[in-house]
Amino acid sequence: MRQTLLRLSVIIGMVAVTGVCRPAAYAGPAPTAAKPAQSGPAQQRWLSSPSNPTGLNPTGFNSPLEVGFEDPFSDLDPAWQADSWVTPMVSGGQLHLAVNADAPQIYGALSRWVELDVDAYPTVQIAVSSSPGLWALKVNDGTLPVDIELQSDTGDVGVHSYDLRQSTGWQGVKRFRLSIFTIGLDTSLTVDGISLDSRAIGFADWFSDLEPAWQASSWVTPTVSDGQLHLAVNSDAPLNYGALSRWVELDVDRYPTVQIVVSGSPGLWALKVNDGSLPVDIELQGDISKTGAYSYDLKNFTGWHGIKRFELRIFAIGIGQPAIIDSIQIGRQLPFVPGCEANAPGDFNGDGVRDIVIADPEATVDGLSGAGVVHIVDGATGVVRNIHQNLAEIPWDANPGDNFGHAIAVFDANSDGCADLAVGVPNEDVNGVPDSGQVDLIFGAPGGLGSGPQADTYMQGSGGLPDSPEPTDRFGYSLAAGVTDTGEPYLIVGAPGDNVIDGDDHSGSIMYLRSGVKERFSQPSIGLTAEPDDRTGFAVAASPRHFAFSAPGENVNGRGQFSGMICGFRHNSGPVAPTSIGCVHQDGLARAGDEFGKSLAMVSYWPSTDSLLAVGSPGQDVDGVVDAGQVIQLRVTDTAITEPIRVSQSTTGVAGEATPGARFGEKVLLANTTATAAPSAQTLLIAVGAPGEDTSGTGIDTGNVHVFAAGTATPESDTLIERTDGKLPGSPAARELLGSSMGASPSELFVASPYVNQGVWAIRWSDLATGTATPARSWAPSAGSTAVAFGAQTG
Repeated sequence: MRQTLLRLSVIIGMVAVTGVCRPAAYAGPAPTAAKPAQSGPAQQRWLSSPSNPTGLNPTGFNSPLEVGFEDPFSDLDPAWQADSWVTPMVSGGQLHLAVNADAPQIYGALSRWVELDVDAYPTVQIAVSSSPGLWALKVNDGTLPVDIELQSDTGDVGVHSYDLRQSTGWQGVKRFRLSIFTIGLDTSLTVDGISLDSRAIGFADWFSDLEPAWQASSWVTPTVSDGQLHLAVNSDAPLNYGALSRWVELDVDRYPTVQIVVSGSPGLWALKVNDGSLPVDIELQGDISKTGAYSYDLKNFTGWHGIKRFELRIFAIGIGQPAIIDSIQIGRQLPFVPGCEANAPGDFNGDGVRDIVIADPEATVDGLSGAGVVHIVDGATGVVRNIHQNLAEIPWDANPGDNFGHAIAVFDANSDGCADLAVGVPNEDVNGVPDSGQVDLIFGAPGGLGSGPQADTYMQGSGGLPDSPEPTDRFGYSLAAGVTDTGEPYLIVGAPGDNVIDGDDHSGSIMYLRSGVKERFSQPSIGLTAEPDDRTGFAVAASPRHFAFSAPGENVNGRGQFSGMICGFRHNSGPVAPTSIGCVHQDGLARAGDEFGKSLAMVSYWPSTDSLLAVGSPGQDVDGVVDAGQVIQLRVTDTAITEPIRVSQSTTGVAGEATPGARFGEKVLLANTTATAAPSAQTLLIAVGAPGEDTSGTGIDTGNVHVFAAGTATPESDTLIERTDGKLPGSPAARELLGSSMGASPSELFVASPYVNQGVWAIRWSDLATGTATPARSWAPSAGSTAVAFGAQTG
């Protein structure tokens, strides 16, 4: 057996960033006052209080977040201590704080000591409904000669939020004094509540009454009843629509998510914003009649950053047909919508059980060959629903050869607690441009996938995305998605046919989407030279901290086309674009046709700030055996891609031996079932497909899958998945290509046979770790179906 060290060539290519990403251990500078996010008169309802022991707000949201400290002022807690010349009084759920007429100075404070973990509860929030004079909010841990100002003297009312860590530099468990100051004689500050929490609500209104800050069009009548806004266009209106509007000022980087809950809409409704400088409002939601909870990324729709003042407008469309609004709010981490509180990964309908996705991108739809279908299997009931582009809830229409479902990614794109599905349609003709491609994002909801917010479509040059559609770009050919380690959803789209140089060159690119970041990456954008048929973006993979894309067609140092390369990045957070870590190829070992990067997989590694990247190189010759294939595993840190581990069928512990054309590494998957602990052979696993493996006496290219411990060059054992007793049912078939199509959930590996003896089998990772490859469940096309590539993508 040949043991050859992988030689790495790291090519550093930095991308421009718009700010600095501070690591979690960042110690802040000298304390400065935090800028508050402001709204109109306070309507914040405080979670879990003596008068509200359930922790439910008026719309029925139940926040999943534990509150570090909270006082809704239902009474005056003895823990509060007032300066002797200040009189505090609690009445009607409000604190009234006034400086006495004979006070020696014109200000005073109400203070209390608090002890909590400021990393877990960084957000201080205070709701002030009246301030004829001035007020301030300060903290001190008892060691400082001067208090740290969270809020300096101000007369502003509303809901104000502050980042305690950023303002103080404190970390971990901390004991400190929290002081509410009132400034001015003959004035009485009124505070509705104060809390220390991990949530951050920039603005909220649950319509217990109609605030004066809202202004209605003259031909619209708004009324509030039982915690709901009823907005109707008058019968004598000159137009069939009108709006209820209010101005909001807040930091859209900190509070990017707008959420509205609509419980009734006989007509249509819409939601728009305008900063006063635009001739036409920006639509967060175009005219729609659906009900439910809808979330929108304010930065993504508007491109705004930092402190912004803008008008928020709720439209009702249709005379005498009221829109009924339960609540509207803007924040960073909003409560999950009703019915999605389980927040289970991969759960589209909120019942707490992961659902299964089985794509057939070559299926016929309404007589249209190759239009593509995605089958959604309800994880609790087993009921199957077919999703395609001829459904009313999916944008656009099905067309022959679109290949809807060529790539899929499951993640919670709008942070509402129900999972969403991104579907790649790489052969979609966009605006008449053949095979330019698009991605459809279909939102989950308690009524099932597509029953909630209107689906989104991502196309080059549309909706703020850079570039423009070109023939055979195949935007959507590959997808990766998830949530970063700072809690921000992201989507990565590969376009390996993109023409970066000129003409029909297929050098390729990827599109990275997160919050307000919409970045296109190609080899020139990171300081490299694009070449024809690089196929950058052929495969993409990601973890919460990093992501990678491949260019399997790269000609490495003139050694030949399709020797291959991969590039790694750090996600970053907020408006900061991803940072390039570097690019890796096999340097002197590279050969034409290696296809290094044909497949990629990535998971969190130990420590949690690292990632493990698996790179398939199915065309690699091993020990002189042509196209036997291999997999290289790499450690990815924020600054480097290192520690290569090379594994093939010639590696001790891996079943079988290197054989011609086996293409070991055609598909790779990783699973870290315990990402918060040091990995073991039972918790960190890799699945490697070898679809070209031949079965004796049966024929060529029957294929199989190898599962063994990841992160080690010497796996002790290999669980082989193939058609045999105790494993996959049935007999091996020529050109079945087992191992070419696989998917995974945190608990199961999905192995598919898309073309021959069609089926998908789910095998528990825990069983595979102990050497068992017996499927726990399986699916097959229904009788009389038009299945062509059943299970080409699964998840």
